[in-house]
Amino acid sequence: MLMFILSIGGIYLGIFTPSEAGGVGATGAFLITLFMKRLSFKKLITSLQETINITVMIFLILIGASLFSRFLALSKIPVNLSNIVGDLDVSPIIIMLIILLIYFILGMFLEAIAIMVLTLPIIYPLITQLGFDGIWFGVIMVLIINVGVLTPPLGLSVYIISGIVKDIPIEKIFKGVIPTIIVMIVFIIILILIPEIVTFLPSLTG
Repeated sequence: MLMFILSIGGIYLGIFTPSEAGGVGATGAFLITLFMKRLSFKKLITSLQETINITVMIFLILIGASLFSRFLALSKIPVNLSNIVGDLDVSPIIIMLIILLIYFILGMFLEAIAIMVLTLPIIYPLITQLGFDGIWFGVIMVLIINVGVLTPPLGLSVYIISGIVKDIPIEKIFKGVIPTIIVMIVFIIILILIPEIVTFLPSLTG
């Protein structure tokens, strides 16, 4: 409860940004474990090693994505693809549904950050070319990717949970996330039908 108030409460009160909340939350978790005497030297070293591994992985992905983005800019693939799709005699919503299906399939096999940094340089110009709001698409994209990372055959998030809670069978975890998947799918449908739910607040600042 203290962690929730510290991180989420600070965001809603405007004390710090979501990115800063991550640092505040990590510091708060460290201090709480020290106070409750649950942090051993071995656990500290293990957590630091895992942090280094994850950070290196993310930076390698970002470096690769940066090079990939430069290649796309030079090749003009996003622009040409946007023009081709824009000339198709197909409803924009059909194209959007196909894109979401692709993101769902990618989410079943790849990590979320890798999917976004590798696909957005191509997909985002296409989305704006079709007349969709970028913020609205971003929210739906994150939701559909999160559905993918919870779905077999891979389900990266489920395997991460299984690695943390080793005494619970992975089959039980997959069954446990089914309600979450259903809720997110319903919410995605609602956002597609009523995009104003996402665009209302940003439109006020415009």
